[in-house]
Amino acid sequence: MKIVLYDIVGGTVSRRFLSELQKLGKVSFIYAKREFDGTLKPKDLAGADILVTKILDNYGEALFSKADRLKFIASMHVDTSTYALHHLRKRGVTVSNAKGYCTEAVAELAISAMLSIVRRTHEAMKQAEKATGPSRSSAAAS
Repeated sequence: MKIVLYDIVGGTVSRRFLSELQKLGKVSFIYAKREFDGTLKPKDLAGADILVTKILDNYGEALFSKADRLKFIASMHVDTSTYALHHLRKRGVTVSNAKGYCTEAVAELAISAMLSIVRRTHEAMKQAEKATGPSRSSAAAS
């Protein structure tokens, strides 16, 4: 069985996870410099049975044109909107994701962002910077 693991250069895969994958078959690594850079190509999926994706990218229909044996995609993200799901279902490919991963943290971030907007925190920060000059954190960021 051929397994393709798609990750970012320097990404971390635990030894235990890799060991479990290797029990299933030969693992090939494809590394991208960043998300959405299109490093994964149709030729990389030729003969692959499983694709494990650790990064977000465009997983369109054309990407799977040579994936003649592909039966399973394990997306280590919640979002599957970048996958050609209808096409993959028609081909009998199962796509799994990390549904429910970090739901509390995502909800907290969304609520925090909404409160910041409603309270106009960003405007208060700009006014404070005009009065006192840039803070250390904003000066360091620039």
